[in-house]
Amino acid sequence: MTDVPLRGRQDDPSTLGGQGLDRDRGAILLLTIGYVLIAVTLVIVVVDVSAFFLSRRALAALADGAAVAGTSAEDGRRLYGSGPGAQLPLDALGVRSAVSDYLIDRDAGTAYPHLQVREVTTDGGTVSVVLTEDKPLPFLSVVNSITGTFPGGTAQILVAAHARAPITP
Repeated sequence: MTDVPLRGRQDDPSTLGGQGLDRDRGAILLLTIGYVLIAVTLVIVVVDVSAFFLSRRALAALADGAAVAGTSAEDGRRLYGSGPGAQLPLDALGVRSAVSDYLIDRDAGTAYPHLQVREVTTDGGTVSVVLTEDKPLPFLSVVNSITGTFPGGTAQILVAAHARAPITP
């Protein structure tokens, strides 16, 4: 009777007793670590991009509302002096005041601590409002506090809105 080795032949790398499996030891661990790093990176990117997108959308809605509020600042002298024409004549100072009042009523300074009103203009019939905000992003801020790589850990959001008040009979 011949003795059968329990661990396989030493010269056959495909068997358990061969040296072929020893050099693969730990490869699954490295792959798992690599995949976990990729998954964490994707989560970080998705969270920051989502935060940016949602903030931009909310800021755009605020700018739209401010522009529409500005269209209520009619120029009474032009309106009652020469008639309304095709659109409501607007007063530049009244437009700025109406936009400012709208932002104060919406408590925009608290909701957007880095909000800046870049521009409020009117051509007498259309109101344009440009707002900016430096939005701190969740993970970018953490990375910046650790490494100092990103200036401020924020992203600047710039939105513009235009509104016109046509007069229809």
